[in-house]
Amino acid sequence: MTLGSAVDTVGNLFVSKANADMPTLGEKFLADNNNIKMLSDDEGNELKPYNLKYNVNGKEVIEDFRTVGKGHRITEAEEKSGKIYGFDINTLTQKEVDIIFKKDLEIVIKDVDKLVTDKNINPTAYSILVQMGFQLGTTGLSKFKKTIQAINEKEYQLASEHMLYNFEGKDYKNISKKIGKTKWHQQTESRAKKLSNLMDKIR
Repeated sequence: MTLGSAVDTVGNLFVSKANADMPTLGEKFLADNNNIKMLSDDEGNELKPYNLKYNVNGKEVIEDFRTVGKGHRITEAEEKSGKIYGFDINTLTQKEVDIIFKKDLEIVIKDVDKLVTDKNINPTAYSILVQMGFQLGTTGLSKFKKTIQAINEKEYQLASEHMLYNFEGKDYKNISKKIGKTKWHQQTESRAKKLSNLMDKIR
């Protein structure tokens, strides 16, 4: 199965969850195949587990945990049982990978909803938070306190700055002094910049 057809399959799974009125940001995200395709493209599609590799400041980093499917981080409990949501880790099919992706994404959306205090934020800003939450995990995303505060106050251009850089002080509106790139920016520069640019364009 090609990535495109896999995305279509996943998209169909999600669309069935969203009702016609789309009352929540989460349902809007799930019903938009563009969101699903972007996340699928960024996460890849691997049927066999692997250890993620990336460069930070010119040095190769190899994660000490395995990943499989569309960015699913295999937990210690899953490694021990050999199962992910009941599926055998070492013999995953494309259909099973799509189901795992769907379940992971629904969990992330529930967690992002807890961080979003303004339910009327821009849907693109919400989508970016979900994309970040899926990659970083909700714990990792929650550390972007200034980014989240800026989004909740509809200061999207400031949010885009905090996605990429750390700034001195506690006030998210003060971006006068950079103190380095965020760890996320260092690890996945192109992806971080792409999402930051999308945030910056929100008006």
